[in-house]
Amino acid sequence: MKLILVLKLAIVSLVFRLSKGNEIIQEVSNFDEQLDILQVLNTSEKLWLYKESYNNWNRPNLQNNKTGLSYKCLNFHKMSLSTSQYNFTEQFKDDDVWQYVNYTANIVYNDTSGSHPPKSMEVFDRGGQKTELMTLEYTETESHTCSVFFVSSLRAAVTRDSQMCEMYIRDSAVDSEPPSGCEAFFSNRCQGTKFNIYSRTCKNTFSENNLL
Repeated sequence: MKLILVLKLAIVSLVFRLSKGNEIIQEVSNFDEQLDILQVLNTSEKLWLYKESYNNWNRPNLQNNKTGLSYKCLNFHKMSLSTSQYNFTEQFKDDDVWQYVNYTANIVYNDTSGSHPPKSMEVFDRGGQKTELMTLEYTETESHTCSVFFVSSLRAAVTRDSQMCEMYIRDSAVDSEPPSGCEAFFSNRCQGTKFNIYSRTCKNTFSENNLL
């Protein structure tokens, strides 16, 4: 009887540990087929690029193909959103001067049946050329205040890293620390040196009147 009781307790303990482990894995990865890029983009708030896993000094300027663009304070501002297209203004500071560029992104569905929500978008410049593919890999459940994208250049290799990561935080939450789950995902899944793009001074120098 004692042996049976010990075995039962051991099984219960193992199931509990596995359950807690799955919770931890889910918290860090947030990887499932229900990630929906439309829910992240569907906001009137700015989406600030909080940090990235590559040095953007080597990233090409997508408008004139020049290298050496060292931007900061980059954010997306939605102009329109449908189930197939996202139109937005990208705003950033280049040499302390605000720049504004309009982009269009096609929403990419992972299957033809449409049974799973979309996770990716292909970004096009004003000339209609594809620039990059952004794939949502993490977002805060319900609030979507913090999200992590894997980014692939569709023009040229801009980094030696196999995967570029970008963390975006909504305007209402950007001056707080990133949520623990979002931070854990970025730290564990994004390789390379981390570069902070946002600082509190970004809002202090931004003027809504300069929007296109």
